[in-house]
Amino acid sequence: SVGRRFYTNGFVYFVEGGAKCWWCHHETLEAATEMLQLFSIQKTAHTEKFKQTMAEQLITCEKCLVAYYAAKNVLYKRYCEVYDPRNVELVFQSIRAWDSQRILLQFSRSLLPSSPEGRIAVIDALAGAENLLFLPEVEKATCSFIDRCVERGVRLDIGSVLLPGNITLCFATNQRVRDWARRALRRTSKGSHIRLDSVQLVFTDLFKQLAASISTRGRFQLLPNNASTSSEVSKFPFATDGLWHGLREVFARLPKSCVQDLVDTFDDLVIVTCQALLDASGPEFFDVLHVFSRVISHYDPLNIWPKIEQAIGLTSIAFVKRIFRQAEVRQTFFDCGVARGDLGEESLALCSRQLRPVRDWITPFIGSLQLPSDSAAIVTILEELLLNIRTDNRVPPASAALAVHTAIAIVTHCLKLPPAKNTSNNGLFILVGFLNQNMDIFIDIAQGQSILSESELLITGTERLIDLMIREDLSWSLKAVSEISDQAQNFRNNPEFLINDGSSTYGDAPVLVHFPALWTAIMQNPKNTILFKKALYGVSYLLLFDPLPQSLTACLPSNWRNVYQEFEKLRSDIKVLLKGLLETLAASLENVDLEMRNELEKDILSSYLRLLVSPAKSIYPEVLRVLRVSLVDISDDDLGDERSSSTPVDLTDSERDLACLELYERHKENFVSCMTSLVHDCKILVSYSRPAYSCCSNVALFARSSLSIFAYSNSSKSSELLAQLFYGFCGLLGSILKDNADNSVAPGSDRSIYMTVVPIVFRTVYDMLNSSEFADYVRIAKDSQ
Repeated sequence: SVGRRFYTNGFVYFVEGGAKCWWCHHETLEAATEMLQLFSIQKTAHTEKFKQTMAEQLITCEKCLVAYYAAKNVLYKRYCEVYDPRNVELVFQSIRAWDSQRILLQFSRSLLPSSPEGRIAVIDALAGAENLLFLPEVEKATCSFIDRCVERGVRLDIGSVLLPGNITLCFATNQRVRDWARRALRRTSKGSHIRLDSVQLVFTDLFKQLAASISTRGRFQLLPNNASTSSEVSKFPFATDGLWHGLREVFARLPKSCVQDLVDTFDDLVIVTCQALLDASGPEFFDVLHVFSRVISHYDPLNIWPKIEQAIGLTSIAFVKRIFRQAEVRQTFFDCGVARGDLGEESLALCSRQLRPVRDWITPFIGSLQLPSDSAAIVTILEELLLNIRTDNRVPPASAALAVHTAIAIVTHCLKLPPAKNTSNNGLFILVGFLNQNMDIFIDIAQGQSILSESELLITGTERLIDLMIREDLSWSLKAVSEISDQAQNFRNNPEFLINDGSSTYGDAPVLVHFPALWTAIMQNPKNTILFKKALYGVSYLLLFDPLPQSLTACLPSNWRNVYQEFEKLRSDIKVLLKGLLETLAASLENVDLEMRNELEKDILSSYLRLLVSPAKSIYPEVLRVLRVSLVDISDDDLGDERSSSTPVDLTDSERDLACLELYERHKENFVSCMTSLVHDCKILVSYSRPAYSCCSNVALFARSSLSIFAYSNSSKSSELLAQLFYGFCGLLGSILKDNADNSVAPGSDRSIYMTVVPIVFRTVYDMLNSSEFADYVRIAKDSQ
């Protein structure tokens, strides 16, 4: 028969032909795997000779060993699909018995601990998915050999592949064997692939012991969901101590896919872990906390905490409080009364390493919450972190610095969450209350007014957090202005939505500013240059658009109108603070050398220009004074009588011409690039229903003042930027005309807010097209594309 000829030829090739490395060579792997069928037939001289030859071949190559066990598993699954699984099981039981016999034979040969054969024998015992260590004789022989190696100081290296038996030995009764297995585990490649079915029986037995050891407040049958394997019992002698530490080591190396399979198979694992956290103390507490951080992120946030609460009465908030009330956490995190060094880099690095066990659980924990409804648990973490800093002056500076640094990391993480998770139903950021109440901590550190300001790490962290908060709040504000503008037009066009008292059933108005304390704080004489730049950036955008016309806000429901009026009051307050800040800046720049002054101006040129084209006329003189202190020397008499009056007025043509001339001479292409960005900003404002008639007119007038200056530029880079500026104005004009058409015939109004802007912007585009130099720039740019 075909089968008989195959096995005959296979015997001739593998046995009589002296073939080497049957399993690790792709060319012979499939044939060698099929030859395992010989274990299902009656013993003959030829089959025994084949088994003997294969046994001799396997002990010469560790790659063949690993490939052999993998191939055997594939063959088992394939045979179960074709033949009766009961018969297949009998065949593979005989192979397993043969594997155990040859391993025992190897260990019985008095292998030297340093011999290559001994190392391969250990790999042989650990590599099988059937976990041969469950056989008492194999377990005893393997552990005995490893113990001898450790005792004699022999380094027994089993490679970087994660083997099932390596996980099993992490829970051995022999301390030396256990420690060796955990060291070997750390040397494996992180995330190495391993199948759950190769270690499920180990975890089944292990989890049973863990569930039985926790408090009697709950009885948990932590068994696998698949009943087919739950009846199996391992005979491996597990240690009675250090189980959580072993599990921590194992989970640190398991790939995410395997952890997810474990969570799916043992769905009460997180409940047992939480209960163990309530009972644990000392080093074991941190072991359990680490396991918790690995498993919690694999559960569905919709039901995991309700499930935990139902099982052991523990809510997410109570869990946080319990963690921070734990003596080990308080000692590690705050270490009250113990001098732990200064705020230098080495001291903070040491503290950071010590704090890792009590910080690494936080991000997975946040991921397990159903946000935004469970955000109170995050607030509880932040309050616990900063509570001791505010109330206990014995907290060492390094500990306080890292507590604040952890709080910064949490807030930053939450700010970067998707909007559906980080904003509540009323549109507020989930941590807005906490941040507004504790804003002074972060501001003081960034401004150098706190003892923690000695930490460069913390100053950098607070600067980044403040920058992120400014940008996020600005984004929220612009979206809210768009929504209010759209709804005002909606109410104006559909007055039936309003009821008699001027209110509406539409709901609450969107939140326009989340962090009002931040906006006012950053404008009050910042001593940090980086913070000043970030403050000017945010404020220049916040002041860039015009207030909604009174005729439009009058159409809003009373509650919406009140919210919007509070927003405009804040903007007015910020203008006053900005005016004072710019006056202080102008005075301080008098004593700064020209090069440093120009560098500062270059970094924030876009912000200055946004302020000069904004509707905030009252700050024009201060902006011009700052620029002229930096660039030119012109007396106040040249500014005219109008500028000296108390009533804010627009810039004159001469002021714009002069500003453009000096800024272009100083910054060249950077000035043109900033102008192009301004045009883009205006287009976005118009497109999203934010009133921008002032900045649209002003930026067009600035561009018109710059046309004659641009004629003196000869660089190809300027040509490209000027062409982009021209196309930008074309896009802005299109957006204005569209908005003008959409709103010019609205009921109750005979003109659009952009009616006066259209001719100004159109004139700028017209002048560009009729400027011979500019037309050349556009032509050159188009030809180069």
